[in-house]
Amino acid sequence: MVDRKEFVVQFSGLKTGTHQFQFEIDHKFFEDFDNGDLGGGNLTIDCTMDKQERMLIFDFAIRGTLRVTCDRCLEDLNLPVEGEERLIAKFGTEEIEENDEIVVIPEQDYEIDLSQYLYEYINLILPYRKVHGEDENGNSLCNPDIIKKIEEHTEEEATDPRWDALKKLKNK
Repeated sequence: MVDRKEFVVQFSGLKTGTHQFQFEIDHKFFEDFDNGDLGGGNLTIDCTMDKQERMLIFDFAIRGTLRVTCDRCLEDLNLPVEGEERLIAKFGTEEIEENDEIVVIPEQDYEIDLSQYLYEYINLILPYRKVHGEDENGNSLCNPDIIKKIEEHTEEEATDPRWDALKKLKNK
């Protein structure tokens, strides 16, 4: 269990204007959440909070590496990630989420817990396809035993001879 206090920003005593925060995230952070694809990681999140009279605007710059499972060979992969996200917290009568970027928090609140938002933003910056890269010769860095087994079980698709005839016409 991670101590979520380090992701709580107490804004009530802060002056109107810009304030800087930095959050360090490691594998312990992900233990509190249903990890899904994430197996941990080391991230630095630079946060700029613009405190205004009726709202707080948070800009997050996320960078670091995440440990995920390779989509091709199912081995662990340390994936470098980088991204930016924004959260706008308006003050209102009750806590609601207007959309992905705007939330309304009660006017009597004096702090905001950013941990859930940070977790969601980390998931959003993950690429759609997570695979090992290639070496300087263009060979995959995936587990070679797994790649060999995949190739053994991959059947060549029989092509329709009508499409082959059309491809010949196209290539002329």
